[in-house]
Amino acid sequence: RKLACGRTKSEALVENVLAPKSVEAVVSDLSSKTKFFSISTDASNMKNRKLFPVCVQYFCVNGLHKKLLDLLSKMTKVHLRSLTCLQLH
Repeated sequence: RKLACGRTKSEALVENVLAPKSVEAVVSDLSSKTKFFSISTDASNMKNRKLFPVCVQYFCVNGLHKKLLDLLSKMTKVHLRSLTCLQLH
């Protein structure tokens, strides 16, 4: 069967179902299967929008994994503090 839905429903599915499930899978891998990981972020300008991707890279028994954890459109002081804490540990 074909599945069709509009932008609003698609966005809701991604934000409320797919994204939390994928983040949960990454956190599960990091907490149980690996000791070594790296987190990276950068700023990217796209026309009038500034994007801040947050990526994680880790190695487990299945090999090297690279995942996008979040794509922030606005970096706040809380995000900066969190990234600083992650870099210190």
